[in-house]
Formats: sequence, C-alpha cells, structure tokens
Amino acid sequence: MAMRVLDRRLERVLAQLAFGTTAEDADAAFARLDLDGSQTLTVAELVEAAREFYTGDDSEATGNRLFGPL
Repeated sequence: MAMRVLDRRLERVLAQLAFGTTAEDADAAFARLDLDGSQTLTVAELVEAAREFYTGDDSEATGNRLFGPL
C-alpha cells in the first residue's frame, strides 16, 4: 500500500501559505500531481513531480506544477 502524505485540503492550505498560491492554482496543481486520481498525493507522486521539476526539460511535464503555475 502506498503511503499517503497529502490530501487535497491540506495541500491547498500548504501551497497558499508557503507560496502564495491561489486556491484555484493549488487545486489545478493537485489535480495534475495526483496521478492515480486518489484525491491524495503519495510519496511516489511527490518524488516523481520533484524529479520532473528539477531535472526535466519538458515545459509541459506534470512536475512543473509542483509549486503552482510558473
């Protein structure tokens, strides 16, 4: 069983507090990062997003939404 680390409500609050992200942008980012549609983010989903964000060269990669729109 995958470890669940963030649900949609918590992710929205954290994104807004940490990055000044709007509720709409936080919801959009969460929807793209939640690869399995479980309404939670797993460690694997967050690791994959971080890997794409920091090492990828595809501007449309899911990981580029990790911190909201750029």
